[in-house]
Amino acid sequence: MKWLFLPLLRCTDFQGRSTRAEFLGFLILLGVASLCAAFLDHGLDVSQVLGALFAVLTLPGLAVAIRRLHDSNLPGWALLVLLIPFIGQFLFLAALLRGGTRGSNDYGPDPLGSTEDGIV
Repeated sequence: MKWLFLPLLRCTDFQGRSTRAEFLGFLILLGVASLCAAFLDHGLDVSQVLGALFAVLTLPGLAVAIRRLHDSNLPGWALLVLLIPFIGQFLFLAALLRGGTRGSNDYGPDPLGSTEDGIV
């Protein structure tokens, strides 16, 4: 369950690597928070609540996405692929969801703890 809140704890950490579970946990947390915000009925406009949620979760989302790219041995600048119309979003999502490199890479040790030989 730690992986669910780890992106919030590491919200300003753009170094190192993150697992797919950590990234998917952030997406789940984002989805649940968005659903909760959408169903709030306290006299607030839903767009204001969702805007505040977006503002709060932008930095942790950016950090976990960059660390996820690092896990695939890609630089954080690979985020710029999002600027390519239509196909860029699919390429970016594919890079985030693919498995990371086993063992150490240019951005640090394997967050799963496996070594080059596959021995944990």
